[in-house]
Amino acid sequence: MTGRASVHHDGDAVDLEGDVVTWLLSDGSNPSPINTKHQGRRQVKSNEEVVREAYRLSEGNVLDGHGFRALFTEDGAFNDVPNSLTFRGDQIPQALAGFACVFPDVHRELLEVHALGDVVAVKLRIQGTHLGGFPTPVGEIPPTGNRIDVPTADLWHLRDGKIERFDCYNAANVLLAQIGANPDFNSAIEAAKATATGA
Repeated sequence: MTGRASVHHDGDAVDLEGDVVTWLLSDGSNPSPINTKHQGRRQVKSNEEVVREAYRLSEGNVLDGHGFRALFTEDGAFNDVPNSLTFRGDQIPQALAGFACVFPDVHRELLEVHALGDVVAVKLRIQGTHLGGFPTPVGEIPPTGNRIDVPTADLWHLRDGKIERFDCYNAANVLLAQIGANPDFNSAIEAAKATATGA
């Protein structure tokens, strides 16, 4: 929008100039301008704003799986890279719910956010308390009450204001160690020996 225009809404004047909207109230007061961006008649969020909203919706004290899903394209994907898991389309809320069942107070501390065109790169730490059963191929690890603080890097790929792909690179080995699930090296060595001898 360019130039200046004035319209009236419920008795108050609205002064429009560029991308700044100022409400001129009927009592003569003039509050601070609100900066907006428009595409047609729809307000458009930047890629960084979309990603920050995704993090907000995935906080343990918010946990809005449907709202999180709505930020993705219809065929969008959430890739948990270290665990080789992919959630597509309407499966995406399951990723949030599953993690929050184990760490209900989950919080993602954003350390650096870099918007590079249609890609947003984020350095963060995933934090929370182990209060739910942690699923493994051989059964659940019972809650330990341990705190986790997991270094993570996320890459968000967007298209036309929607998330097309989210790749989460969390340090899964750090998370497991923090809940007391250290690697079973003895079993790995015995299995390798058995394979080598043909037993």
